[in-house]
Amino acid sequence: MANDDSYQPLKCPSCGQYISNQVNSCRFCNALITDELKAQALKEEFEENRKYRLKSHKMFVYSGLGTMALGILLLLVSLFTIFFTNGGRFFIWSPVLIILGVAQMVYGSFGMFEERKQKVK
Repeated sequence: MANDDSYQPLKCPSCGQYISNQVNSCRFCNALITDELKAQALKEEFEENRKYRLKSHKMFVYSGLGTMALGILLLLVSLFTIFFTNGGRFFIWSPVLIILGVAQMVYGSFGMFEERKQKVK
C-alpha cells in the first residue's frame, strides 16, 4: 500500500463516494473519517483491486489454453490430411498458435503467482 503522505482515493464507509485519504470528513455526507476507517477502506480497496488482477490473470491462462488447444487441433488435422489424403496441406499457423497459447498460459500463471504472493501490509 502507499505511504500515508501520498494521495490515494478511498470509498467513504458511510455513503460509498470516493474521497481523498487526506481528509478527515467526507465532502458528500460529512461523516467523520478516522485513521482506522481510512486504513480499513484502503485495505479493502487494495484487496478488491488484487482480486480483479487475479481474475484477469486467470483469464489469460484460460485463453492461452484455448489458443493452444486450437493450435494442437489444427496440427492434428494437418497431419491427418498429409498422411491419409492425396495432396494434404499443412496449416502453417498451428505451431504459432501453440507457442502463443503456451506464452499466454505462462504469463497468466506468473501473474497469478505474484498476486497471491502479495499481501496487504
